[in-house]
Amino acid sequence: MEALQEEKTLNEDEVYFNFINSLKSEITKETYQLNIKLFMNYCNVTKLSDLLIMLEPQKLIIKYLI
Repeated sequence: MEALQEEKTLNEDEVYFNFINSLKSEITKETYQLNIKLFMNYCNVTKLSDLLIMLEPQKLIIKYLI
């Protein structure tokens, strides 16, 4: 079970890595990274994968933005 979770985390890290490195503008990269970190702090999570298991993420995003 732990190996499966580790593989899932690595895949999620790879997805984020691919996304962030597909951006051409360094400013855009920095902006995305900052905003993701701020949103993670707001949600009290430390891993990107924790964002994927949130209940009602749209409501949480709306609250965060407001």
